[in-house]
Amino acid sequence: MTEQPRLYLETPDTFDPASFSLTLAKVLSKVPVACLRLSLGLQADEAAWTQAANHLITVCHDYEVPVV
Repeated sequence: MTEQPRLYLETPDTFDPASFSLTLAKVLSKVPVACLRLSLGLQADEAAWTQAANHLITVCHDYEVPVV
């Protein structure tokens, strides 16, 4: 049995978490994804990480996609 390939996604360094989470949900509903890497670059502060994670983890959880 051959397993279907899955994508490894990485966020851009800067994005609006609310609108990005909607786009992410559309992608996850269409293609198999292995995981999402939350990457905010070197300039992001703790609040930016928290805000992004709070939006994206929920979406990824719905599609059983881990966030790293």
